[in-house]
Amino acid sequence: MKVETYEVEEIKGEFGVMAADSESLDIIEKLGLEGQKRLSNPDTATRQPYRTITQLESNVFAVLFPARTEISKYDMEPIPLRVLQVAAYAKDANLFKRLEIWHPESPRDKDPLLIGVGRGEYDWQDRFFLLARWGDALLTFDEMAEKARQIWLKRTRPKLEAIKARVDMDLARLESIAAIGFSGGELEQLNYTPAQF
Repeated sequence: MKVETYEVEEIKGEFGVMAADSESLDIIEKLGLEGQKRLSNPDTATRQPYRTITQLESNVFAVLFPARTEISKYDMEPIPLRVLQVAAYAKDANLFKRLEIWHPESPRDKDPLLIGVGRGEYDWQDRFFLLARWGDALLTFDEMAEKARQIWLKRTRPKLEAIKARVDMDLARLESIAAIGFSGGELEQLNYTPAQF
């Protein structure tokens, strides 16, 4: 089983982490770095050691890992020890509102992600942090992006073709729809909304 974790800084040992975080928080405070303050937890004197998921990663992960399960309810496969340690650290340091496992919907597909869900810029908004992933054969991100692209194309093309067929059909009968509607009959509404995707 392969495991990848995504800490921003590599500081070995709990005391090293605490000392570095304490010094970092002091400097952040002295310099008035508001953006960096939002990445820290003043109650526990720790900094956010994980980075926010990028838009590209979000797009890829949404296709490959559409299921999101709170970590306490995840039961598709055993979570490796190293990932449990990362989750325990994140929980003990009170870094996130909750921890989730993002995974494929099918149990035959593997390689899930451990995600920290934190507060966004607004109270109603969540920010997602990549903590870890595991599996037998972890694809590179480029391989994951290409796989997600192919899945998205395969899933989206038939929907668009169905919409196109409907539009073509409505265009072919547009004159008769207008003739009925503007000679006293009921005018048929032609609605095409993004919800059809």
